[in-house]
Amino acid sequence: MAETFVRGLGDFILRYPKLFFGYVKSYDFFRPLVDLVNFFSSKTKEGKRLSNNRLFFWVCYKKKFMVTNMPKNGMTALKRVIVKEDKLNCSLEKVHYFLNNLNFGYRKVSFESAMKKKYKNFVKFIVYRDPVDRFVSFYKNKLMEEYRSDTPYHYLGLVGKDPDEVLDFVEKELLKPFFLQEEHVGAQYPFYAFSYDYVVPLDKLNKFMKEKFDVDLSKGHNSTSHVRFKLNNQQKERVRKLYRKDFLIKPNYS
Repeated sequence: MAETFVRGLGDFILRYPKLFFGYVKSYDFFRPLVDLVNFFSSKTKEGKRLSNNRLFFWVCYKKKFMVTNMPKNGMTALKRVIVKEDKLNCSLEKVHYFLNNLNFGYRKVSFESAMKKKYKNFVKFIVYRDPVDRFVSFYKNKLMEEYRSDTPYHYLGLVGKDPDEVLDFVEKELLKPFFLQEEHVGAQYPFYAFSYDYVVPLDKLNKFMKEKFDVDLSKGHNSTSHVRFKLNNQQKERVRKLYRKDFLIKPNYS
């Protein structure tokens, strides 16, 4: 009974953050609270380990692949593959909420557990994205007011802000330990603490999935290509400086 109540509280906080945190301008308070709710509502040791750990894989058992969770790097399309191929009872439009709920934590596997014998024959990969493209995707998808409303980014005061102000926010986020960074703007390089079979550039992801798993992602991506927005050269250079370590990452699939 208590666990059901805590789980429900966590879901309510996640769905309606502005009711509790409309006056809060810092993500530092909100995220640890949700992590705490997830921890106490999890039924398994692995779930508790994952509740405050950014380093984990999503698993597709039918196709035998494991992909590191990396927002803004093709994750929506890959989560839809997992739901479709493993025949999970979830609409493709709600994959994020469904898979992120720790009641379905068996779809998440920590880096530590990925070394177990049961996952020996699974292909383990991570998707890399050019940091400039990733920031542009984040800005268009999450912050352009005409396309987004009533999201956590509203109470952070970011929606409708110009890119320079958002980059000020990013700069502060990147000073934090990576597990406290806002996940859509956090650095990519800390996720390379695992020896992957493949580091796949985002623009080659569809080719990779077709070649390795006979999966076509061309109709499953979450595109903002219709949204008109570009960074100027000065802003691009600032992104390159902020994410300079990410630019050292070398994909091994082409």
